[in-house]
Amino acid sequence: MVLVDTSVWIEVFRKGTRFQLESVANLDDVVTCLPVLQEVLQGFRDERAFALARDAMISFPVVEPRSAPKWSSKPRIFTGRRGGLASRSARGSTA
Repeated sequence: MVLVDTSVWIEVFRKGTRFQLESVANLDDVVTCLPVLQEVLQGFRDERAFALARDAMISFPVVEPRSAPKWSSKPRIFTGRRGGLASRSARGSTA
């Protein structure tokens, strides 16, 4: 099993790249996870490119951690694909 990191996916989808994922990993062994999917897909501005990348990435198995990491104990609100991450306490909101 090979969990491909966000930085590698960015290179895979970079316009004009010569990098081929299969040059560093057997595609039958590649998996992804939800945080990587989110990090990669939030960087797309073009909807067609976003859809192609999303479809390509979810064609690989999506793995989940066996237990929740410490960072998951604090609620976070994703404000949109391009909006970034904001926590309620960071925004000063009580709602």
